[in-house]
Amino acid sequence: MNLFKRFFNKSKREIKRLRPVVAEINAKYELLHDLPDEAIKGKTDEFRKRLADGETLDDLMVEAFAVVKETMRRFTERKMEWDVCGNMTPWFMVPFDVQLVGAIVLHQGKIAEMATGEGKTLVAVLPLYLNALPGKGAHLVTVNDYLARRDASWNGPIYHWLGLSVSVLQDPNANNGIESYKVDWNETQGYHLVPISRREAYACDVTYGRQDQFGFDYLYDNMAWDIADIRHRGFNFAIVDEADQLLIDEARTPLIISGQVPESKSERYVELKPRVEKLVKEQSRIVAELVDDGERLWEAGETYAGAKKLLQAQRGAPKQRKLMRLCESGEVKKAIVRVELDYMRDKRTPELDEPLLYSIDEKNHSAEITDEGRSRLLLTEDKRRFISLMDTVRRIERDENVDDAVKQERLEKEFRAYINETKGRAITSEAGDVVRAIELDEVLTDEQKRVLLKEQFALAVDYASRGFIRFSLTDEAEGPEDDAQADRDAGRGKIVESASNWVKQAIRRLSYPGREIEERISANEYLTSQDKGDLTKALSDAFAAAEREGLSRPSFDDVTAFVTHNEKLDTPAKAGLLADAYRAYMEAQTQRLVLPDLAQILHHVEQSDVLSADQKFALVEDMFRVYFDDSRRKFILPDLSENLELIEKSTVFSEDQKRKLIDFQYSSYADAADRIHGMSNLIRAYGLFERDVNYVVQDDKVVIVDEFTGRLQPGRRYSDGLHQALEAKENVTVERDTQTVATITVQNYFRMYDKLAGMTGTAETEEDELWGIYKLEVIVIPTNKPVRRIDLDDVIFRTKREKFNAVVEEVEQLHQQHLPVLIGTRSVETSELLSRMLKRKGIAHSVLNAKYHQIEAEIIAKAGQPDAVTIATNMAGRGTDIKIPRSLIKCDECKLRSGLPESTITADGMTIKDCLEKQPCGLHIIGTERHDARRIDRQLRGRSGRQGDPGASQFFLSLEDDLMRLFGSERIANIMTRLGAQEGEVIQSPLVTKAIDRNQRTIEANNFEIRKRLLDYDDVMNQQREVIYDRRRFALENDDLTGEIRSLTMNAIDDIITRFAENENDGEGWDFGALNAELSKRFGVEANLRFGPEETVSDEVIRQRVTNAVLSKYEARCNELRREARRQGAEDEEVFVRRLHKIAVLSAVDDRWREHLTDIEDMKGGIHLRQYGQKDPVVEFKREAYDIFENLIREIDRQTLEIVFKSQLPSEREVEARRRAAAELMATHAEMEGFDAGEGAPVAVAEPEIRTVGGRGARKPVTAARASAPKSAPQQTKAVPRVSRNSPCPCGSGKKYKYCHGKDET
Repeated sequence: MNLFKRFFNKSKREIKRLRPVVAEINAKYELLHDLPDEAIKGKTDEFRKRLADGETLDDLMVEAFAVVKETMRRFTERKMEWDVCGNMTPWFMVPFDVQLVGAIVLHQGKIAEMATGEGKTLVAVLPLYLNALPGKGAHLVTVNDYLARRDASWNGPIYHWLGLSVSVLQDPNANNGIESYKVDWNETQGYHLVPISRREAYACDVTYGRQDQFGFDYLYDNMAWDIADIRHRGFNFAIVDEADQLLIDEARTPLIISGQVPESKSERYVELKPRVEKLVKEQSRIVAELVDDGERLWEAGETYAGAKKLLQAQRGAPKQRKLMRLCESGEVKKAIVRVELDYMRDKRTPELDEPLLYSIDEKNHSAEITDEGRSRLLLTEDKRRFISLMDTVRRIERDENVDDAVKQERLEKEFRAYINETKGRAITSEAGDVVRAIELDEVLTDEQKRVLLKEQFALAVDYASRGFIRFSLTDEAEGPEDDAQADRDAGRGKIVESASNWVKQAIRRLSYPGREIEERISANEYLTSQDKGDLTKALSDAFAAAEREGLSRPSFDDVTAFVTHNEKLDTPAKAGLLADAYRAYMEAQTQRLVLPDLAQILHHVEQSDVLSADQKFALVEDMFRVYFDDSRRKFILPDLSENLELIEKSTVFSEDQKRKLIDFQYSSYADAADRIHGMSNLIRAYGLFERDVNYVVQDDKVVIVDEFTGRLQPGRRYSDGLHQALEAKENVTVERDTQTVATITVQNYFRMYDKLAGMTGTAETEEDELWGIYKLEVIVIPTNKPVRRIDLDDVIFRTKREKFNAVVEEVEQLHQQHLPVLIGTRSVETSELLSRMLKRKGIAHSVLNAKYHQIEAEIIAKAGQPDAVTIATNMAGRGTDIKIPRSLIKCDECKLRSGLPESTITADGMTIKDCLEKQPCGLHIIGTERHDARRIDRQLRGRSGRQGDPGASQFFLSLEDDLMRLFGSERIANIMTRLGAQEGEVIQSPLVTKAIDRNQRTIEANNFEIRKRLLDYDDVMNQQREVIYDRRRFALENDDLTGEIRSLTMNAIDDIITRFAENENDGEGWDFGALNAELSKRFGVEANLRFGPEETVSDEVIRQRVTNAVLSKYEARCNELRREARRQGAEDEEVFVRRLHKIAVLSAVDDRWREHLTDIEDMKGGIHLRQYGQKDPVVEFKREAYDIFENLIREIDRQTLEIVFKSQLPSEREVEARRRAAAELMATHAEMEGFDAGEGAPVAVAEPEIRTVGGRGARKPVTAARASAPKSAPQQTKAVPRVSRNSPCPCGSGKKYKYCHGKDET
């Protein structure tokens, strides 16, 4: 393979081909030396004239590049300087030949891979100048505002001197409201930046900016209500700086413009916070005890039991400090994994969560409250006493100052006191199951347990014996036999009162334990046979005695039957008592940890002969209200489908009543789901996210910290309510919920450009992906000077602890030699760990993380100084070169790579062997972990050895690293142990380093296949966006849309006529009343469809009359607007007609497209589940997305005509309000969604990519008629839907209501 690459290297062939072109440029450059300045400046106009005469940019390239190079030479010789971000900076650069090669590659629309320090910023000036000549604009895209402003300030004078205008985009929120600058010159200030509008910035020839600023402006353009608000003027040419980051790492980052929803539920986080804080505080204590117990058991040799305790602690608080420290041991980690696998295999994982109040799945970033946690939130008096008992028990058991005998005595006393106090009630989980607590206690003796359990069961038997009741009313309640009316009424009242009391007592007795106590007694392993026999006999005797007295244990059926068939009660009394019984039974069931059994109650209500239909409906409404209130209180999500099925199958409710109940189900279910989701998010916020590690708080806002780079992500927000949970946790303002108004991914934005190029230090390893997605070739540009950096083989240790110790020792050794060191990590957490270790060694160092984000460039710039030790993530400080002083360079020419004998003497009198043993000079890079992508490792190595500087790099790895696990690291570790490998022993071999490289290639290929699969989703949404944005732009750019409106009107008439004519003979059987009702609904008009006996009735005649009626209404509407225009003195009487048409189209497109985005996002959230049904999710997505899009086009057409025919013309003030609303969206978005993207930044809003329109092969504007989807039968219109359009259809199909039974309604 290496031999093949040597002879068939594409980059080398391309560079060899370009060498003659470079020679031509240099020859032209030499000829320009003697020309005056004005002649050089005049070249720009000359080039533009030649382009107008038919020459191409390729024809001009050689001379244009020579002109730019000559300009740079003159600036250098004249020592010209100007302000660059607050510093007066002289111009001192003239392109080398390799930089000219890079410039040619960029002009060709390829990726130029250039090593760190090789002048990518300078190289970009040449192709930007050339491609800006046609006057269509050229963009340079950077990763942050600082680099954009720096590069524009630095290179801008070159363009300005040559007659081109240069601008730079900035984030106005971070720049005192200034959104753009332009490079200008005057005699007083020289070259400087002046503020301009964003539209003026895009009108410049060359524009620098951040990727999201370009993307957001594209989205804003497609929300504009006036052509004057359009910012972009096309997508001609763009160079992407740090192309690997923006085109791969950030490719799927969605740029989202959001607006706040009218009804936000963000306040739920503030409401739930006190409850969660209470749970978190209690859980912290539980987890601390589990960790202590686990550590004690592990040290005692009970490794499995100890690992189980630690696993439980990990599920309760994975970020607990002591737990994380214990898990640093490979043996402990391995034991925890083994226990977890055992429980998963036996499907016993829920058992692990029994002592916890909630469980956290760190891998899936999910959290769920447990039954114990729910019971803590619903404390009864008995449960509160039980919790107090268990706290006392734990304190006694953990007291190390007393022996076991004393502990046993104290525990027995505490349990007995609780048993006597609760009098047998504490045998259920709702009250606190003391039986189970005694059984699981590890200190009590078996005899103590037996005695205590016998006492508890004896009291429970007595408690159960009181669960009987007599099924009759008292004699006093029957009343006197006096015939007087008053006496009869008084007697009836006493009967009703007595019956009411009886119902309450009977319902209360339903919660008393019964024969199930006998099962628990028989199954108990601590009771003797004699004990079991005595207790069972006592239970039987008590039940028999109650039955002899005529008492019975009531069931709910018995209670309702007793009321229904009681002859002493009249029908109204029975109805009232039954309603009370149902409500009391429902309330009693809410005291349990599970939800009430609705099916049983609904069955009773339906079967009742006493209750009227209205009473049944009112009662069921109350039952559902109590049911959902209980669901929200207990944080349990009810079974919606089961409830809907119960309602649908009901035979006693009318359709309207069913619909009302169903609507209530949907709204209540959504509310319950929101509460549960809010609770889960708050638990995640407390359990998985640490302040100053995962996020920081600045200016009353929660700001995300990128886990890989440590950079702040201002404006980025976690999705799905998690960010709001963090805001509630930190007591800052909780932002309202938002709705997506427009969105596009970074990847899809870049695919719009006619010609796209990129430059970076590492792209060769990703060239397959860059070609597959963007059709971009990668050309590796050689360095101007040979690379002197020595890349040492990786060293591999058995554990992470050994690895980090070795890193610190290496740093200490290099520090003693006064060499600068840059330590690269994969996460902020590792950076902090190494920082603590270096502090213990007394080594001064700097750390790049969220706390020091503002001085990142300063820290990186100083990283090359003697004695400097810098800890940073692998990609931190990109865009800033690390320069080393001359004092650190021992030799002008390095001999280490020369192949000479080790005895060869270098320029400073040392032998090559001595140089190796004393470490190579220059900056030393120490990597602490390999990345899945090779280019990330190459980026870290590339921080050293810039422009021929010396240096060295080496990776320190462990078998516990994520990447190393793919090598079967556990098996290798076991082999090392069996061979007697000592702690700190290292594996080091070129073969291992190459094997890691091959493994990284495999991972890269797999990741590429995954991302390529996502492109299939992109293409679907992209085609839809293309139609919608083209249609909107067509309406915006054309003043007269009369033809489009007439076309839509005729299509709508055809649809209506076709639908009504489908099942009728020619002119016969038409339902003219229904037809006119449809016309009135759609157009506000009725046609003359009365035919005399002599008139011919045919489909064509009917169509003609309908068409005439609708067009007459349209003309009348237009004439009304013309009269209003004349009344207001307008010069053009068609002005109001055109305004109405434009407003109709833009309003309909905007409203429906916004809703469509929500629909697609909802569908994408669950489409992957189709694979479980042996279906391809992509195919299913395409099919359903097409159906939804067809409906979108119909709805846009329908709403457009509705506005034209029915709505009043908006005033200028109302139109201006629309424009202001768009501006507010922009401001809201810039604050909430804009970001300063860092390498590998996490996607704040998770959704598949969406490719945008335009660029190569962009289609011409699509008219309303041509954009319409295939026609089908017209849709019915409804005024107010009884079911939310986005709710599941009540029919049970699984589709949304608006795409099922609601699809015929607008």
